[in-house]
Amino acid sequence: MALLIAAAFSSHSRMTARERAQHALNRLTFGARPGDVDTILEIGVEKWIDQQLHPESIPDRAVEARLEIMPTLRLSNGEIMDNYYKPIVEARRMRKADAGDVDTAEIKEARQKGRVVVEDLIAQRIIRATESERQLHEVMVDFWFNHFNVFIGKGPDRFMLTGYERDTIRPNIWGRFEDLVMATA
Repeated sequence: MALLIAAAFSSHSRMTARERAQHALNRLTFGARPGDVDTILEIGVEKWIDQQLHPESIPDRAVEARLEIMPTLRLSNGEIMDNYYKPIVEARRMRKADAGDVDTAEIKEARQKGRVVVEDLIAQRIIRATESERQLHEVMVDFWFNHFNVFIGKGPDRFMLTGYERDTIRPNIWGRFEDLVMATA
């Protein structure tokens, strides 16, 4: 695979090395960041592409450190449902049952707490897209996440998207399409 991609980029013989690096960044990433072109020029387009095709070999400690402060990213779907969704359901149930006796501040607090799950998910997607050294990996995650899209506004789905991306999409993006389809089913 690396040879095919590299061959496609090397066939542009009229391009300068800098133009080839920029072309690779435009096609295989979310766009060039400061220093990316120079990094590719140092190691060569082919070697950079090969590294991108093996994201597990690329250290990404800075991104991992930024994501550490988002605890919802490490929770299972069950834990997210218990800690963030069930309090909202319970507050709604109490409001219906007790009408005027339910403190609206409790309901607002439960909803606000539930928003953290989606906010963390969105923030981590932006951080990974803009700061990760594993750019092709993140482009592939974005592609397959969009392909097997789950609408965030549909009932409790928003509380399951973190696990869906982490446990279903991310582990399967470099594998067989059939395996990815079965994982999402």
